[in-house]
Amino acid sequence: MFRKKVVFLQVLLMVSMTVLCQHTVTRLPYPVNTRDYDEICPLFDVEETKIFYTKVGSQNYNKTLIFNGEDLSEQLNGEEYEEKLADIYKIISGKYHDSPVTSSFNQDIWYTIKEDDKYKVYHPGYPLNDALPNSICSIFGEDDSYVLINQFFEKGGMKEGFSTVKLDENYSSSFPQPFTIRDFDRISSEINLTMSIDKQVIIMAMKHEYRQDKDLYMCLRINDTLYSSPILLEGVNTPQDETTPFISKDKTKLYFASDRDGGKGGLDLYYSDRLDYSYKLWSEPKTFNAFLNTPANQSHPFVTLGEDEIYYTSDQEGSSDIFKANLKRDTLYQPITIKVNVIKEETGENFPAEIYWDDTFEDNKWANYRRTTNGYHEITLDKNEPLDVKAESRGLKSQIVTIDPQELQDKGIKEYFVELVLTKDGKLKKVEKVTEEEKEVSPELDLELIEGKQVVLKNIYFKRAKPDVVPESFAALKVLANVIKTRPTLVIRVEGHTDNIGDNQALMDLSLSRASAIKSFLISQGVAEYQVEVMGFGGTMPLTDNSTEAHRRKNRRVEIRVIKQ
Repeated sequence: MFRKKVVFLQVLLMVSMTVLCQHTVTRLPYPVNTRDYDEICPLFDVEETKIFYTKVGSQNYNKTLIFNGEDLSEQLNGEEYEEKLADIYKIISGKYHDSPVTSSFNQDIWYTIKEDDKYKVYHPGYPLNDALPNSICSIFGEDDSYVLINQFFEKGGMKEGFSTVKLDENYSSSFPQPFTIRDFDRISSEINLTMSIDKQVIIMAMKHEYRQDKDLYMCLRINDTLYSSPILLEGVNTPQDETTPFISKDKTKLYFASDRDGGKGGLDLYYSDRLDYSYKLWSEPKTFNAFLNTPANQSHPFVTLGEDEIYYTSDQEGSSDIFKANLKRDTLYQPITIKVNVIKEETGENFPAEIYWDDTFEDNKWANYRRTTNGYHEITLDKNEPLDVKAESRGLKSQIVTIDPQELQDKGIKEYFVELVLTKDGKLKKVEKVTEEEKEVSPELDLELIEGKQVVLKNIYFKRAKPDVVPESFAALKVLANVIKTRPTLVIRVEGHTDNIGDNQALMDLSLSRASAIKSFLISQGVAEYQVEVMGFGGTMPLTDNSTEAHRRKNRRVEIRVIKQ
């Protein structure tokens, strides 16, 4: 049977240690995250080799729909099936959904395994997934068992509550088995929980009947299938929402999201330390710094056992996606060059400006500055501390860009390109002007990459005998970056070529360095690292003979080859 208003969504971002060492915020790549759907609620298995997550509104969902012991997906045609699914979602939510497949109630559990620096995704079948809302919210002990939102019936239907499943070595599941929390009928439908690894304590976020906002509560284990009534935690709750809790494996830290005063604007992530044996009293929460918390929503934290990584959900790039951040910082092995390019919004061209920079966490900001006549400046980072950069000129100011050298070092980037746009209010806006270089390179590029052709990039220039990309090349490279970003499955190889003047090995090294510089620029523009490979051929593959300077100029080139569509 189906009971009205019983779905307990993993708080889909509609509500959705300060740790100064934190860095390297990364959006997990495709195919984990997609542009078309929301991916939320990351949760590792006990050994931290697999990440479970929930995909929302995907066309690729498990269509099993058990009703009176029969699977309607095998009996109804497509239109009849969707009408029935819409009726069921209406019973669940109290409102009709014109497109049930794309609604927030269509939730399936997926998991990913990182292999050879690439994420492979898997989509378990029934009974872990069906056409009803499915979401894992916590580990249940150490034997590959997990807590699911909602309780399910083998003959079909669901009701409010929680259940547990055990997965075998192929990640097929047993049928969900319910467990009980006393006084659960007094709890609202927006709820999340985390369970200690020994199953003795539940920390949950919910709205209680006598409190207006979501707060954090604890429940204690009574027996295998029964937990105590919720008890309000002390030290962590505010008049705003506290939600999506996660308790560390050693049971000493509690991580959660809150939109409390003093945050960045949406839900931010906080952590608190347990102060006594009862699990009721916790320290005053501390916030993560600006690299993780943004004006968007952050929620559903999961911190790894060594406290070296945090995984979480954020909608900072539009749809909800899964991100990760490192919580430990390495030594900076070699200096990194930051190439700053200042542009005036009204013209889209470089503009004289004062460029300021300083450590992100420095109290007395902007001790360093350089007045430039052409809008270009290079900054050398020789220590592994986050850096803020901005520009000002004639009453105009740019956005503040934060640069994390640890992230650049992790990606092997030696040069990083920063574009600062001067506006009246300092807010980043799109520069609408199309340069002549963009006009020349953009019309054919998209089609050429789609068709898998080899492309010789135009208007790409380097300093003589060096791998340094000059600013005149930025327009063409930005067009290339924008094309690649719209195609997350596209993988290209940047191939560098030179003429034949000089030592053969030196030319080979120079061509590879130039290809690597192109990759660094593309990554700085938001292209995923896995989408760009590099190779240098020196002077071994000329287009023409090298008999004249005109011929040699044609041979000094950068080519783009499509490796994978």
